[in-house]
Amino acid sequence: TMSWISRRDLLKTTGVSSVAFTAAGCLGNGSGNGNGNGNGGETFTYGVLMPTSGPIASAGEEAVAAAEIAVDQIANDGGVGGQDVEMVLRDTEADPETAVSRARALVDTEDVDVLVGVISSAVALAVSEYAGGADIPFLATVAQTPSLNEEECRRQTFRTTTNIRQQQTVAAEYISREMEDLETVASISPDYVYGRQSWDFFQEQLSQRMDFDVVYEGWPAFLSGEFQNDIRAALDEEPDLVHSVLYSGDMIAFFQQANEFDFFDQVEFFAGDTPMHVSQPLGDSFAEAYAVSYYYYDQPNNDPNQAFVEQYRQREGAVPTVFAGSTHVAVDAVRHAVDASGGTDADSIIDGLEGLTFESVMGETTRRPEDHQAIFEFYRGGRMAQLDDEEFYGLTGIETFSSDEIVVDPMCQV
Repeated sequence: TMSWISRRDLLKTTGVSSVAFTAAGCLGNGSGNGNGNGNGGETFTYGVLMPTSGPIASAGEEAVAAAEIAVDQIANDGGVGGQDVEMVLRDTEADPETAVSRARALVDTEDVDVLVGVISSAVALAVSEYAGGADIPFLATVAQTPSLNEEECRRQTFRTTTNIRQQQTVAAEYISREMEDLETVASISPDYVYGRQSWDFFQEQLSQRMDFDVVYEGWPAFLSGEFQNDIRAALDEEPDLVHSVLYSGDMIAFFQQANEFDFFDQVEFFAGDTPMHVSQPLGDSFAEAYAVSYYYYDQPNNDPNQAFVEQYRQREGAVPTVFAGSTHVAVDAVRHAVDASGGTDADSIIDGLEGLTFESVMGETTRRPEDHQAIFEFYRGGRMAQLDDEEFYGLTGIETFSSDEIVVDPMCQV
C-alpha cells in the first residue's frame, strides 16, 4: 500500500511542489521513470492537476486526498491492467495558462498515461483543448461548465461529474417547491464562466416554474474574497432569495462577512453544490441554506462509498466533499476502462471510457458515448442544517431527482 504523507506537511518540510505516490509504498520525486503508456512498461501513471495553492487550495487538497485514496485502493486491487500504479501531482494555481503548462510537463516530461483533475471551469476548457491536441485522455473531475462537452465534444475529454445545466435544474425545481411564494431573487457569484453560466441557467429554469423579479446581480472578482459591498447592496433590495455559487475560500469568506450583517436572518440563501467543504471548517458560523448535491458523503449507501468515506475520515478527520467524490470517480473510471478495453494506450482508454457504466462512490454512473457526459441515477436537492450526529451542517430534507427529469440530450457528438 501507499505511505501517506500529508501534502501540507510535505510542502512545509521539503518545498516540493509535485510528488509521485507509488504502489510500492514509497514517495517518489515525480521523475516519470518506468512509465507504461501502453508500451509495455511496468507502471501506469495518473497525471493529477489540482489547485494546491491560493484561495481555492482547500478544494484542490480535498480532491488530491481522494485521488491518493483511489490510487491506493487500485494498487491494492492489482493495479491498472496488471501494472503498478502511481500519481504525479501538479499545481494549476487555478490559472488556465499555468494549468496547460503543467499539463504539458506531465505529458512530455513525466510521460503520464492520463490527465485527471481541475476545479475551475476556465481551467478545464484550457486543459481540454490541450489534451485534444496532445491526444491524451483527460477526465474533468469538478469543473461544471456545459461548454466542455456541449459546444465542442473532444474525443479525449470525459466529464466525471454533473454540469451546470443539471445542477441548476435541480436547484430551480427544489426551490420552486420549497418557496412557493418567492417573488424576488438576487445573485452574488464569481465573475467568470462558472458564475455567469450558473446564474443564467438558474434564471432560465426557475422562470419555467414561477414568476419572479431579479432585484440585484453582484459579480465579485473570482478569488477576491471581498463581498461586503455586494452583501450590503443585496440586502438593500430585500430579496426573498440570494443565489450564489461561490465556493471554497471565497464561500468561507462570504459566510464570515455575511454574518457581520445578520445576512442569513434576513434572506433565504442558495449555496450551490452541497458545500461540506465550507460547513465543516465553519462549524456554528455556517447557516441554513438551500443546496444541491451530486455527491453527499452518506449517499449512496453502497460498498465503494462506505469504504471511501471510512478511509477519508481516517486520513483527513473530515467527511469527503463534492471535490473528493468526483475525483475518486475519475481515478476509478480509468481502471474500469482498461479492464473493459484490455489496453493502457490512449485509444484503448478512450474506447473503454465511452459508454462505461460502473458502480462508483457516487452510485451507478455512465460516460455517455455521444458527448462523454457523466450520467448518474439520482440528483439531490435539500437544505443545509445542523446534523444531530455531527458537529457541522449537512444536507437535510433531501429530495432525489432521476436522470430522466434532469438530463438533456447530447448537444454535440464526438
